[in-house]
Amino acid sequence: MTAFGDPTYAPSAFYDVQVRAPDDLQVVATGVLATETNENDAVTRRFVAGPARDFVMVADDDYAPLSQDVDDTLLTLWTPPSLDTAVAEQTLQVAAAALRFYNQRFGAYPAREVDLVQIDPSGALGIAWSGLLFLDGPALLSTYGEHDPEGLATVVAHEVAHLWWGILVGGDSNKHPYIQESLATVSSLLYLKETLGTEAAAAELDAWVTGPAYELLAAGDAVVDASVDAGDDPAIWSDAAYGKGSLGFLAIREEIGAAAFETALHDLSTRYAWGEMTPDDLRAAFERASGQDLDALWRHWFDEAAMTQEEIDEIAAAFGS
Repeated sequence: MTAFGDPTYAPSAFYDVQVRAPDDLQVVATGVLATETNENDAVTRRFVAGPARDFVMVADDDYAPLSQDVDDTLLTLWTPPSLDTAVAEQTLQVAAAALRFYNQRFGAYPAREVDLVQIDPSGALGIAWSGLLFLDGPALLSTYGEHDPEGLATVVAHEVAHLWWGILVGGDSNKHPYIQESLATVSSLLYLKETLGTEAAAAELDAWVTGPAYELLAAGDAVVDASVDAGDDPAIWSDAAYGKGSLGFLAIREEIGAAAFETALHDLSTRYAWGEMTPDDLRAAFERASGQDLDALWRHWFDEAAMTQEEIDEIAAAFGS
């Protein structure tokens, strides 16, 4: 565990948790609420979850829920009354559309409930847990929600994508951090291209992928598939995982075609559901789906520091076409 990157990594397990809290607190937690009893101004709630990577809960005295059913999953956004209603509704609609989009392409996310909870984290716009997503209130919902709706959609869709890449399909996020971050970023961009159009998706690609990749190139480039260590430069790590790593997957998509790329991701979410995936497993899925040997392309993007400006421009142009 480090001061940056994903805060935890764990195998999947089953949880049966009882939480006793004052009756004026709303408790949002991983899994489903199995029982609830009220006695002496306190409420005892029993939450059941599993398989799940973790058990997480948030308690607050003024959360207001906003819900929508998506493919047999109850999707609920929990925010304080101070958040603009239009922003809350927009956030829920993006999350619902992204969940539906990924269900169709990666396979249905196997949860009866998924919650999105507004909190005030330190240094992160969003954090994904099993069936429960943290969304930054001040920086994301308020600022992006009011001034950058496409940016809000990108971040929310990225966090929803983590329900597959990092939660359903696990892996060591400190040893190979680029896998889940790059896949979630690419997934969100494909969602944006489908729903908001090529121009909007290309603008978000520039903001979240090509821009960081150019910054990484200016700093001398870096190997993407590297473990996270406490002394690492967070900017280099971020530019490699979100920028260059995402470009690597887009380069593979361009090489094998969109259909094979989608087939591989569906295969991964089925083959490694609630299990663990390595970089070799990931490359093998793309090779199975395409019938191509991707060793050289894979090594170039993830194991070497040899990225060029021309490659960045070519991938961006192909995505925007």
